[in-house]
Amino acid sequence: MQIGQSKLFREELELVLKGLSKEDSITQASLYIEDWKMNAILYEAAIENEMQEDTLTKYLIEKMKRRIVVQQYVDKRMKEEEASGRFDVDSIEAKAYYEKNAPEFTYGLLSMKVLRLYAQSESRAKEYAELFEKNTPLDTILIKALELEPELGEMNNSQRKFATQLLPISKIYFETASLRTMAESMVLNVPSKPLKLADTLFVVMTVLEKVTPGSRKSFQQAYPDVSEQIKILKEKKYMNDLIRESLGMIETK
Repeated sequence: MQIGQSKLFREELELVLKGLSKEDSITQASLYIEDWKMNAILYEAAIENEMQEDTLTKYLIEKMKRRIVVQQYVDKRMKEEEASGRFDVDSIEAKAYYEKNAPEFTYGLLSMKVLRLYAQSESRAKEYAELFEKNTPLDTILIKALELEPELGEMNNSQRKFATQLLPISKIYFETASLRTMAESMVLNVPSKPLKLADTLFVVMTVLEKVTPGSRKSFQQAYPDVSEQIKILKEKKYMNDLIRESLGMIETK
């Protein structure tokens, strides 16, 4: 595609669409082409008016060029160091960092693990509640539910993440406000009675773990945040090392 002296090459589009699915590529290509056409038209008009000769324009172009070159260089060096394992975090340093900064790792919101199962009848929901009371393993419960009511298999399997991840209550979907309020006040591992959502849809739930705002995270709970913070510190240190290395290269010339 060409507008004036501006040309859109296939290679440019391929770079933009790299890694996208076929469906996403079609949409993204259309959006990119429209944006490119608008910019090309305005660019040609700007060239026609000799904006490229403007002193401020030249300064801004040079400034942007420097930023792009620097960013590409930094990205290249950072990727090389990451591949070498420089920013890896091992459990020993993570544990030491956590113990030194433990008060920082707290929950800001009420968070919980909650297991819910849906059933087509109240009697079936009671069966699930009995499995909860027996501390039946999650996988066993989900397999049993799938065998008994395959029609609700997808709905029940979708509850796995809420039962295995400690999530802020705002990130947990509840069909009604009353269900959320009930979950907030439930005693751990004591299942609710079957709750009717519709004529042929019931739910039973149990709270597996709960932490209140301000509660300190255990090392295991805080590990993702701990490792991310250590990685950031290592990256910052490397940036300072890279600046010193680059300065040394300049001074020796």
